[in-house]
Amino acid sequence: MGIWNILCPCLGSSDSSESEYITPSIEERRQQMEAAALKRAQDQQSRGIKDPDKVQRMNEKAAQADRRLEEAQKNYQGSLGGGLKWQMD
Repeated sequence: MGIWNILCPCLGSSDSSESEYITPSIEERRQQMEAAALKRAQDQQSRGIKDPDKVQRMNEKAAQADRRLEEAQKNYQGSLGGGLKWQMD
């Protein structure tokens, strides 16, 4: 009967078939679905990008440059009001 179990497992004993088809609990299934969704989202973000880490570094560098520019503009505008005054005679 051993060869029949290999060729057609449906003819085998009920013990082996029950252990193979145990469904995960609802919580385990939810965690698996969450992990799969996160993986799909990450794959979609990096689609077509050769080096995602490089893109992330470039984005951080651009954001930092924007923050510096905003600070410089604030400092420049703040200095205009309290700086030298022009006088015409």
